[in-house]
Amino acid sequence: MRASNLFLDRVLTVMESDLVVASQFLRVTAMIDPPSRLLRPSNLLRIMRARHREQTTIQPAIKRTRETLPESRQDVPVRSA
Repeated sequence: MRASNLFLDRVLTVMESDLVVASQFLRVTAMIDPPSRLLRPSNLLRIMRARHREQTTIQPAIKRTRETLPESRQDVPVRSA
């Protein structure tokens, strides 16, 4: 169970940047192809070679004030929250 969850996490990560893996995964989840298709050597190689993207946290947006606007945008009105 743990191994399959780790593999699935890896596949989902690789899908963000690899169209071949993404299309194969979608074919498996749509029941067009059997799940064993993801375990083909060509797919495994693509999954294992892909760089692991680190999770990043989304930074909160900066509250815009006249002081934080670029000089060219000083004439644009700033909406207050």
